[in-house]
Amino acid sequence: MDAPLSGQVAKALADLHNLRPDARSNRGGYVSLSALLDAARPVLAKHGLAVFQDARTVNGVIEVRTVLVGAGGTLSSDWLGMPPMERGGQAVGSALTFLRRFSLQSFLGITGGDDDAVVPRGQVAMLGAAFSRAGIRDRAERLRYVADIIGRDVESSKELTEPEAAAVVASLNEMRPE
Repeated sequence: MDAPLSGQVAKALADLHNLRPDARSNRGGYVSLSALLDAARPVLAKHGLAVFQDARTVNGVIEVRTVLVGAGGTLSSDWLGMPPMERGGQAVGSALTFLRRFSLQSFLGITGGDDDAVVPRGQVAMLGAAFSRAGIRDRAERLRYVADIIGRDVESSKELTEPEAAAVVASLNEMRPE
């Protein structure tokens, strides 16, 4: 990232704040994509930045990346992906919204909701897809990998917190061949 863009980004991130959940699921509260965008866009614009998100499908996995654009250039996240939970447009739309929200929150360093909440069902699916792409299919091997990343043993992905699951997915995505 060049100096003009890094200065813009640093100033914008300093003005962004964590948000309170405005939506609920059966797993707890979370910040909706619309609330996240409503909070982020004016702050980014104030610092000469705009945000957009690309989406693509690779081998049945929906992927999203977040891109910041400013006078000094662009900065983009890595692709974040998951397969839709079911077939059909509604499932694809749900997965896309989930990924856009997670990617944007992570990229901007904004939290919303309880960081100690159990891993949402969609994130469990992301874990499974990331393990598959990395070629790790054995359950015991997956649990050892998780323990190495988060620094503690678990018996199930359901024991992970959202930040722990995100760290495992990020590590697995780094292993993925392009």
